[in-house]
Amino acid sequence: MNYPIENHIIHFLARKESPKDVRKLKKWLSVDPDRRDELKKWLAVWDMIGMMGTVEKFSPDKAYRCFILQM
Repeated sequence: MNYPIENHIIHFLARKESPKDVRKLKKWLSVDPDRRDELKKWLAVWDMIGMMGTVEKFSPDKAYRCFILQM
């Protein structure tokens, strides 16, 4: 199955990334240097909403809304 990059990013943020997630993220980052800034924003939002270590409570919709507000 081919997941959107957002799923690989979420796995990475949750510290539950697979080797496939890491490969996909590295490839995605290598295409455009500006994507590093985008990933940093994801990290900041993830941290801001207190999701580190509490994946069970993770709401993709809430995280996405926070991410968009940071752009």
